[in-house]
Amino acid sequence: MNMQSENDVNELEENERKQGKNPKFYFALLVCLAAVSVAGWSTYQTVKDFVAPQNTKDTVSSRRSSKTQSKTASQQDKTVILEENNQSKNNKNERSAIPYDKASSPEISESASKSKTHQEENAEEVQEVWNNKSETLPISYPSGNTVIKEFSDGNLVYCKTLGDWRAHEGTDFKAEIGSEVKAITSGTVTDVYEDPSYGTTVVISHDGKFIAYYSGLSKNVNVEKGKRITGEEKIGLIDKVPCESLDESHLHLMINKDGKFIDPILILDKES
Repeated sequence: MNMQSENDVNELEENERKQGKNPKFYFALLVCLAAVSVAGWSTYQTVKDFVAPQNTKDTVSSRRSSKTQSKTASQQDKTVILEENNQSKNNKNERSAIPYDKASSPEISESASKSKTHQEENAEEVQEVWNNKSETLPISYPSGNTVIKEFSDGNLVYCKTLGDWRAHEGTDFKAEIGSEVKAITSGTVTDVYEDPSYGTTVVISHDGKFIAYYSGLSKNVNVEKGKRITGEEKIGLIDKVPCESLDESHLHLMINKDGKFIDPILILDKES
């Protein structure tokens, strides 16, 4: 009975083995799979703990280093800018701290010197004219003494008629159209001509060693070139000055001495 049972068991196992249903096979397979899983998990943890932390540490360190360098560079740039601003402020303060002295300024000093020299020269010129004046050489205004535009002494003034800026080399005396224009003093007529800008002009070389230009006269003047005239002698009538036609009617008087124009008032104010 026992032998028969053992044979049956063996036969059953043999059949199961042949059919692939041996329980021991499955158990062994399960054990192998479990071992492989454990080994894989262990390997994963080892690699993760060994590699990943190191990489993370390196990355964090690199980022911190980069941020530190960027911050340092930013601080350096900021320091440089602040130093430059401070230097600029210091330079500005130093300049502001220097007291302003007109006399020490080359440009202002030179300009003031030239202006003073020019005034002194004019005064000397007028004094020379006045010294040459005798009782037979009276000086008088040619057409009233109301000035509507002064001598500009080389400075530019606005011209309403032409709409531009230019030097005004004479003095304009208010005078009604048709009113008389008289000679400042005795002299000789050196020219009579039509000027496109200033109209009919009479030029007289006066005995005071200066030349006077009477402009804005009517065409029918009372003198001719080469004529000798006396002080207060009538030379013509007031008409218009083409380049100043928008101004009030006037006589445009220019005086030239030693090759340059001077303010006519410097001569006329010596009237006695």
